[in-house]
Amino acid sequence: MQQFWHVYHVWRGALLMSRGTTLAVLLGMLLLWASAYAQVDIVGGITYNTYAVDWSGVDEFKSGPGFFGGVQYWINDHVGVGGQVEYLSTTEAHDTSSSARLTSLSFLATAVYHASFSDTIFVRPFVGMGVYTSALHVESGATTVSFEAAPAFGAKLGVQVGTDISSKVSLTGLVGYRVVSPFREKETNQKVDGLNFSGLTIGGGVGYRF
Repeated sequence: MQQFWHVYHVWRGALLMSRGTTLAVLLGMLLLWASAYAQVDIVGGITYNTYAVDWSGVDEFKSGPGFFGGVQYWINDHVGVGGQVEYLSTTEAHDTSSSARLTSLSFLATAVYHASFSDTIFVRPFVGMGVYTSALHVESGATTVSFEAAPAFGAKLGVQVGTDISSKVSLTGLVGYRVVSPFREKETNQKVDGLNFSGLTIGGGVGYRF
């Protein structure tokens, strides 16, 4: 319990995430999506992630699940741009009277290159850049408290390998690496030591083409 309330004091200056920042990122995504090319993919999937969180005695914060969803507009047969929202979570840490976990929500502009190796198999290197949020959730008895740091810039780079199972639907596997800049307290702008969502990501997804 003591380790969680130590984290509480580190985060006590954090309020709510800047809505203006979020709206600016979403507007940027919409501008990227404004493509005249007819082919549009709705994409989504699940991931398992590692994190570089370095808080003594809390190994559960070093990995956890995630999921993502987004839209991808194809400029031509090979290049697509779009936007993606991704949710990341650590596994839950427990002691005798409380539990805690970290979460992150990201808003990313994305770009992908499509290369076909047969009629059904394709490889797609991808990159995403945008804003990552972070939050610590602590539950003690019937009480739940959450603390958020200021949003931070981040990016991820990776590759998808997939297959078309029909003219509309594709399945993919992915592997990548995520780099997120240090998070800071909103009021003091001081770095939150040990809070780092950088790490590997692996997973699978599905795409539907309109």
